[in-house]
Amino acid sequence: MRERHSAGVIPDQRLNARLKALTSAYVSTAAILEIGIGSGERASRMIELALRYQAPDCLRYIGIDLFEARPPKTPGLTLKRAHRQLSEWGASIRLIPGDPASALTCTANGLG
Repeated sequence: MRERHSAGVIPDQRLNARLKALTSAYVSTAAILEIGIGSGERASRMIELALRYQAPDCLRYIGIDLFEARPPKTPGLTLKRAHRQLSEWGASIRLIPGDPASALTCTANGLG
């Protein structure tokens, strides 16, 4: 039996096929690179927003920060605390300690 539908309305089966084709064209691994994590609040907000459009296993977060090498009395997370906090989102988390210029230079080829 043929489906009947009015002009401009796509039957569910065809709509699902079109949506699947469109989303598979756009869904791939996404990466967020942040230089300077600080308290981790911005990182958490960016990951939360990205997870609206990506599955956790398709999202990578890379954060570069001084962590423990930060000047005394400068607020910010330790490397271990940052990793623990950001890993709760389920995305792939990679934290790189060091000053931004040298850390980015040393890891630039592996970021892609």
